Amino acid sequence: STQSTWGSSVGGCRHRVFANRFFLIGLVVCIVQSALGLYPANSDVIQLDNKNFDKLVLQSDHLWIVEFYAPWCGHCKALAPEYNSLATSLKGLVRVGAVNADEDKQLGGRFQVR
Repeated sequence: STQSTWGSSVGGCRHRVFANRFFLIGLVVCIVQSALGLYPANSDVIQLDNKNFDKLVLQSDHLWIVEFYAPWCGHCKALAPEYNSLATSLKGLVRVGAVNADEDKQLGGRFQVR
């Protein structure tokens, strides 16, 4: 018989799994989802990190809107399509960037993002 169980939490992401063999599939999906972030490479949202943030944002004459997000966060996921639309709408006027605060804890820490 198949028993319903809850798998372990990975980055706050939980998947309901049936039997142990499906746990691995849920775990892989969660890890891949977290690694990809919220915005694809062809998005108008500019991916920012500790390596490029100062040069692109702080040392720039451009106006920026910057989001710090966690890829597992439900609110962040829900806002991602709107944030992407905002980036497209404001293209050429305001630069819209996003920092994956899970991957770049040092940058988030500089701005007291927890």
